[in-house]
Amino acid sequence: MNRQDLIDRDAFPEKLDAWLREGSTAAPDYVLDAVLDQLPGRAQRRGRGIPLSWLAPSTAAWGAAAAAVIIIAMVAGGTALQGAPMGAGPSEPRATPINAVDLATARSLAPGRYAVPDPLPEGLSFEVPTGWFGCTPSRYEPGVCTSLGQAEIGVSFLIVDDVVADPCTGELRGAPVGPGLDDLASAIASMPGFQASAIEAGTVDGHDARTFTVTAVDRCPNLTTWITPSRTNGVAAGEANLVRIVDVNGVRVVLAGAYHPMAVGPMDAEEQRALIEGVVESVRIEGG
Repeated sequence: MNRQDLIDRDAFPEKLDAWLREGSTAAPDYVLDAVLDQLPGRAQRRGRGIPLSWLAPSTAAWGAAAAAVIIIAMVAGGTALQGAPMGAGPSEPRATPINAVDLATARSLAPGRYAVPDPLPEGLSFEVPTGWFGCTPSRYEPGVCTSLGQAEIGVSFLIVDDVVADPCTGELRGAPVGPGLDDLASAIASMPGFQASAIEAGTVDGHDARTFTVTAVDRCPNLTTWITPSRTNGVAAGEANLVRIVDVNGVRVVLAGAYHPMAVGPMDAEEQRALIEGVVESVRIEGG
């Protein structure tokens, strides 16, 4: 196909269509010049600027100009358009910026995304809405909470070494928990004095995870659960925890979202759990 064929105004649409079907991915100068030749009024060649007369053309001229721009875009980007699957759009952007704060002292958190601090693995972040604050009992379990008046609910990020054998006495197990996600999930779910939902397998940003809920049903005054490098965790009678255990590059990170199945203040159990799930589901793992 030669240049004269392309710039023939009568043959232009058919010739351009044929040229596109040849599979080319870049438009040569003579194709772009031919497109510009189809513009109405005083359109000029590339490199000479856009005349001011284009700033107030007729409706028809605007339509022709827009069509020409679309043709140029299709010629230059044909391959990219052909390669995009149906229904595919840009991936959901991460919430930014990621704030770094001391969750042990931050008594008020602005809505946004926050980094989980050391010594937990790098790349962990979560998001909170209005009304949350830091509530960190130790560096091995940074957490965030929100107040329900006389009580609080919250989400902690934990490194868990073991679980208790007897939640009422705090007696330790005779053998350590195995190294896998299922080992730790089963150990927590089978603690006496608790009811557990089924353990569900899933992923968080491609990292294996296990999710379930444990609810304290024993009424002894000092219920204990899992053991971190710094302390043994305690729970209130009747407290529920949404537990998600994630393998972050070989480190088991436990997300424990505590709430109260009995209504506390203005919120019933479903509303409390929805708040907890919102934070747990917002967790992302970058660079893993």
